[in-house]
Amino acid sequence: MPNIHNLFLTSNPSAYAVILSSPLGSSNHNLISISCPLALIIPQDSSKWKTFSSEQVPY
Repeated sequence: MPNIHNLFLTSNPSAYAVILSSPLGSSNHNLISISCPLALIIPQDSSKWKTFSSEQVPY
């Protein structure tokens, strides 16, 4: 069975920045830091936007 880390890192390698660091303390496992930029997708059609006033929001 494939390792979930391998599947994650190899599914789209150009989308991630991976930094491999030395182990922490007396651990024998390296520290892996992964960053994945997320883009906010805003609809171009403003008719799909919803706006609310404070009177409309149930508290």
